Amino acid sequence: MKKLALSLLAIAVLFQSCSDDDNDGAQRVISQTTGINITDLTVPTSYTFTRDGKTTVSFSGQTTRLKQVAAIGSDLNATTSTLTELENNFKNGEGFDDASLNGTGKKIRNKVANSLGLFSVGVTNNADALKADFDAYIANFIAEVQTPVSNSVQATKGNAGIADGNRNVNGDGLEYNQAFYKSLIGALVFDQAANHYFNRLDEDDFDGTNSFRTANDAGEVAEGKDYTTMEHHFDEAYGYVYGLSADDDILMQKYINRVEGDSDFTGTAQTIIDAFIIGRAAVAQKKYDIRDEAITVIRKELAKVIGIRAVYYLQQGKAKLTDRPTAFHDLSEGYGFVYSLQFLSLDGVTPLFTQTEVQGFIDDLVAGDGFWDVTETKLDEISAAIAAKFNFTVAQAGA
Repeated sequence: MKKLALSLLAIAVLFQSCSDDDNDGAQRVISQTTGINITDLTVPTSYTFTRDGKTTVSFSGQTTRLKQVAAIGSDLNATTSTLTELENNFKNGEGFDDASLNGTGKKIRNKVANSLGLFSVGVTNNADALKADFDAYIANFIAEVQTPVSNSVQATKGNAGIADGNRNVNGDGLEYNQAFYKSLIGALVFDQAANHYFNRLDEDDFDGTNSFRTANDAGEVAEGKDYTTMEHHFDEAYGYVYGLSADDDILMQKYINRVEGDSDFTGTAQTIIDAFIIGRAAVAQKKYDIRDEAITVIRKELAKVIGIRAVYYLQQGKAKLTDRPTAFHDLSEGYGFVYSLQFLSLDGVTPLFTQTEVQGFIDDLVAGDGFWDVTETKLDEISAAIAAKFNFTVAQAGA
């Protein structure tokens, strides 16, 4: 986060100072990275917002959930895990070795495929089936993979075990923990941030009452809090992306930075953090047109990151098919990113990829004996279909 803030400062084109109650004493910059006209907006150098000397930023619930995901995914690769323990973690948010993750009321399963945009007013209505996919990752690891791995069985075509030295895979070559992690980048992080909380800024149910906007206009804070409801909902979206440090995050932020490291996409990380800062500043200063422009940028850039990494891992896997087991890790990550595509939306309501499209990609990946059988041609076809929805090529994303 410090690195991003410093980078924002380095590219600043205008410095200002301001003493309004919403941003007490922070240094301001106006950035050009997002293409948003913010001439009339005061923007801080980092995601720091205060009122009357107190922070108005809060996303502790998102931080807890990101930590829970990391813990579950790690145990979803361990020979000592039990189904009861993993299900308790995932469904109830309890039973973690890290005691700070228990008793919080926070859990993962109820937030999967649960956005207001896609699953309440949008076109998607099979949230229960999508949640069940994650239940299956957990149950199938225990039922199919754990015992062969415990017995040091080497994976063979159609049979679970250890592949490429240390990859615990099912009979198709799929690592369940990688599918779990990468699928949650779409089903949890993007869906909650872009399709849920960004749709809850003005009101909760698209009924046109604008009750949260009215409260924000009046500076009316939530009961017992230092923030307005609109501010908090924006912060919760931010928290799903940046709720952990860059070194600790294993979901969206990690792959924003991976995309940033590709010379074809340099500037992506800066654009996303700048748009978040601009959008939150616009909320505090009641500039809702600018807020909505920032949200458009965030949705587009986050969706692009997921699309890029889906293609990247499919292409990396393709390059290793001559020695199948060495390809399984990349293909497992690719599987999860492909699964995540069905949660992408540029307006928070309309899917960029239909569930039918994504299921078709998944079916192609697991046809026959899955990664043991998938061909270079098929991986290229899926990659091309994904890239066609974005402004990048397979060659750019796959290198």
